[in-house]
Amino acid sequence: MTLSCAAVRAQDPDDAAAIRAAVDRLRKDLNAATAPEAVALLRRLSVASETRGGRPDDPVHAAATDLASALANARPGLGAAVPEATESLATAIAAALRMRRADRAAEAVRSASHAHASAGHFTLARTLASQGVTAGLGEWRAIALLQLATVEMVGGHLRRVEELLDEAAGLIPAAAARADSRPSLAAWRTPLRTMQGRLYLELGLIDLAHAAFTEVRAVAGASDPWSQFWTLEEALAAEDHAQALAIATELLRLAAPPPSRMQVELRAAIARARVSERGQEHLAVAQGLLESTLVQSRQPMDRARLLLRLAALDLEAGSPEAARPRVGEARTLLDGIRDFELSRETAALAVLEARLLMTQTRIPPAEAEAAHTALLRAQERLYELWRGHPPRPAGIGYLQPVARRDLLATLIALELRIRPGEPGRALRHLVFAQSLGSTARRLGLGTPDTDAIRRDLAPRDGGILVYLPAAVGSHVFAITPTSIEHFPLGSLSRARALAREVRAALRESSRSAATTATAAALRDEVLPEPLSAHIAGWRALAIVGRDLLAEAPFEALPDPDGSSLGTRKAIWYLPSLPLGMELRARAARGSARADDLLLVAATEPAARRGSDLPPLVLAATTLAELAAPFRKARVVSGRLATRSALLTADLSQSRMLTFLGHGVLDAAMDGDERPAALVFAGEGPDADPLLRCADVERLVALPPLVILAACSAASGPTRRGDDQGGHLAGAFLYAGARSVVASTADLDLATARRFVHEAHAALAAGSTSAEAMRRVRAVLEASVPGRAPAGSALLHVFGLGDERITDARDASDGGAGPRDPARRGGYLVPALLLGSGLILAAAALLLLRRRHP
Repeated sequence: MTLSCAAVRAQDPDDAAAIRAAVDRLRKDLNAATAPEAVALLRRLSVASETRGGRPDDPVHAAATDLASALANARPGLGAAVPEATESLATAIAAALRMRRADRAAEAVRSASHAHASAGHFTLARTLASQGVTAGLGEWRAIALLQLATVEMVGGHLRRVEELLDEAAGLIPAAAARADSRPSLAAWRTPLRTMQGRLYLELGLIDLAHAAFTEVRAVAGASDPWSQFWTLEEALAAEDHAQALAIATELLRLAAPPPSRMQVELRAAIARARVSERGQEHLAVAQGLLESTLVQSRQPMDRARLLLRLAALDLEAGSPEAARPRVGEARTLLDGIRDFELSRETAALAVLEARLLMTQTRIPPAEAEAAHTALLRAQERLYELWRGHPPRPAGIGYLQPVARRDLLATLIALELRIRPGEPGRALRHLVFAQSLGSTARRLGLGTPDTDAIRRDLAPRDGGILVYLPAAVGSHVFAITPTSIEHFPLGSLSRARALAREVRAALRESSRSAATTATAAALRDEVLPEPLSAHIAGWRALAIVGRDLLAEAPFEALPDPDGSSLGTRKAIWYLPSLPLGMELRARAARGSARADDLLLVAATEPAARRGSDLPPLVLAATTLAELAAPFRKARVVSGRLATRSALLTADLSQSRMLTFLGHGVLDAAMDGDERPAALVFAGEGPDADPLLRCADVERLVALPPLVILAACSAASGPTRRGDDQGGHLAGAFLYAGARSVVASTADLDLATARRFVHEAHAALAAGSTSAEAMRRVRAVLEASVPGRAPAGSALLHVFGLGDERITDARDASDGGAGPRDPARRGGYLVPALLLGSGLILAAAALLLLRRRHP
């Protein structure tokens, strides 16, 4: 067919009919031979439609729209017949589509973009989706935004995905409210929340993903297959492989599980591979699932991913010979997709090639250097994405996805293999990753040198254990003032499951034989020989990487003699090594402070949202006894213990701040994502009595040590791989404190009071915060034989645990007992007498905080 430009420009109906006839013929026979002709005609029609003024009823516009839709949807099957000038093609398509209905334009481009992405034509998919965003109006723009976000997710451009979804979220509700909007628009809320849930999983924001998928399940119903599929995704992201396997097995019983049998089988294989640690039969079943799925797969991206997964299982089964050809085929497939950056797949390929190399007895230097360079390049891409995402208030769990930890762990393993006598050099990779944590970036911290960490941060009478658990093999670095040692461990996925069980039992304040056995199994996972022997003589123990171990409570790990690690060693948790160095620098910059203690006893909490909290029944003499070990103490209690009083207080003169009161997990976080809050006395009907993390971060000149004797002050969303913590302890460290003692569980009043009393006595006598807590645990556990009260093993020290706030010679009578308040120079605030003057029984219990959802 030959169509002159004059005929295209003509407005004679006969010419328009000829155009329509040509377009109809091409649409009916759009193949490799006719595709170039169709592209050329489309470009002419695009120019002509714009020249004719863009009237919706113009037949040239209609012909251009129809041809553009047909060509866009047929593109994946046309192969090389369509020129590779994808930008030009997409622009021509979008220009023609813009001339007519925006809904038709956006929908056509959305479907075409999806088809291209499935075929591996990612650049065209991205360009078409972008053009759809440009062409789309109202709700159709939102749909195009969702499609573009889907394409960008493949390349791992998570910040861009978040921006696109935020824009779509603003458009969908607004369009749904209009009378002329499509009735089906409300249904796009579910795809939006689904995409947001997927993004949150990629960012390691498991709590936000759960909220998004909960909304999706509420619409579809809990028994809906798609609802089950997203529950499966959640379980895999949280590394709950037993639950994931159960869900996948149930879905595979369906005739057509969502999104496809291949995708469900892939996830079932992943779950089985991890459960294989408890039985090799699961590994064989997982391999069989993937093999059958590979036979069904036709798309290059799907095949490459399956091959990489199979190769990983081959290596786990000890068969590098079977893995090597799979890796080679996967590389060939991925090399064929040259128009898009596949960061996840590239990283997986680099990991497998390095692992294959390390199975050799001798690694040729050139091959080792090439593998090392490939891992560094993939790791730098991860860091680039990490740095490009703004810190969140509760942190970002960039190391939550297993693949990212595997990449870092493999890089460390190869570094140790190449340079076996330089564990400090391998540790640098982990330290650099920690420097990308939310607190480190918000404070502008750099990457400290490992020798400086050893020299300045490691405790004199012990050391630091730095954990990096991964599926391909875990690492632990033991740092003392004189050495850095490395200990290889297994995958530690079982350790995370055991840690969750132990924490659940401790929250219930129970210590059964089964709980003790579980804690012993956890000890064998995280402190096996020879690591346990290496630290046997340590009196002080700092832990880094506890978040990656499902907040394993090291204090609860038992010894054969029946005692616990927390009663034998002074234990504390550092959010990261860079933050630890910053805390040490704060100590060096510290100035003299006149007062030993500021005790805030919020004994009269304000009513809030219809949920009244009972007052804490504490006698004035009791509060005096709590403050008595210190020479100079200020006490604020009762109605004077308000939120605004603390926010405006001069904290620069206190060495220690202790809060004794109610702690809650508040759902109204207003985007802060950190639910933990302290409850203060009321200041009026409209005043907020809660001190939240954001409030804490506005405090200045904080005391070096903060003790929070309140329920769940150290609870919050887990963002694994981040140094924030998502709780009040993290907020106090960010704001300037150097050590924070807080609980991840509920405290009753008796335990809280005893905890404060014993901690104050030990601290006044010159103990470090971690040593003081070791003594507190010993006292509490001895007082309730057969039980493990939450106040013992779930009271943790965050930050520096080896710093003393007072010397023993500065304490009165060695901190042995109470003194006359008059001897403290008038620092006892009258509020102690006025607000807490009633002599009441001290048996009331602190109301348990609301459970975290």
